[in-house]
Amino acid sequence: MAAATGSGMDALAGRTLAISTSETPDLMTLGLLDGEDRRVLRAVLTPLVYHGARVAYGGRIDTKSKTNFTKEIGGQLAEAYRRAEIQSGVRPMIHYLRASDARKTDQTMSKEEKLFRHCRQLGWASEIRLFDDMNLVARLLPTGEIVDVVLSGQEKIAVSNAAELGALPAIAALLAPAGTKDDLTSLRTLMARDTDARIVMSGWLKTDEGGHSGIAEEALLTLAASKPLFVIGGVGGASRDVAGALGLIDAADLIVRTESRPVYEQQLAELKTWADKYRAWATEKGLWDAVLRLANSDSPREIGELILQLLLRAGVTSLPPQPPPAAAGA
Repeated sequence: MAAATGSGMDALAGRTLAISTSETPDLMTLGLLDGEDRRVLRAVLTPLVYHGARVAYGGRIDTKSKTNFTKEIGGQLAEAYRRAEIQSGVRPMIHYLRASDARKTDQTMSKEEKLFRHCRQLGWASEIRLFDDMNLVARLLPTGEIVDVVLSGQEKIAVSNAAELGALPAIAALLAPAGTKDDLTSLRTLMARDTDARIVMSGWLKTDEGGHSGIAEEALLTLAASKPLFVIGGVGGASRDVAGALGLIDAADLIVRTESRPVYEQQLAELKTWADKYRAWATEKGLWDAVLRLANSDSPREIGELILQLLLRAGVTSLPPQPPPAAAGA
């Protein structure tokens, strides 16, 4: 894919950009208002759509957090699409959905009903890609009352309700309780492979599972896949800690974390091993000052402008591959 050189609506055409985000626990600590993270998200997404990019997000159908970012991103992209008066065609959002998330049920509806409702809620601006482990099972393309299902090597099959969706053998197998127990690492690895760059912002900090952070893991997988990584640290959360580990935010400006999170601390330690290489790459491409500002800014407008500037200037040039670890005793 050729590097984008234009500045119009096609400047990022053909590119798919992964975005990693979730709730941030740090808005009050940083002196920001509630909802400021969503303002930043909007400022990032709108110019991406305007300049022709597609945005990939690996979220769940339902979530226990305050904001369902799958629906938040889908809604913001659809609105940006509409405001830009872009003709319906390329869908700006790709929702990567694991089979294990699609299988989750509640007491109000069946798995088929839940999946069909999800498609209808995301609407015509979104494409849902269903994966069983790292295997693409189907692409779901909602339009009005209909959802087109594209199975591997087959034409579109239009379904108008949950029963018709669940009757398709590939979908029925994917939703079966005894299906593959896929994990988020597989999905994140797949997205790192399929996308051209990743943007990370916010990120809730868990205390269970050793504090494992999806944001930190996605940053590591992106670097390991030799893809450009851009870190928004101004609204706090795991992305601010990621920025600190990569040398983008001074240690004195990081938020003190007092809870024990051994797994998270190990993830940040791994990110620190990338710091010199990341700086060398950004400096060589003339991006260092911009990535520093992106990591530290809390201005939605500036962050949106910086993301666009970085993507256009970075082109498709990526980080060199991670060298293998030295042999013992070397």
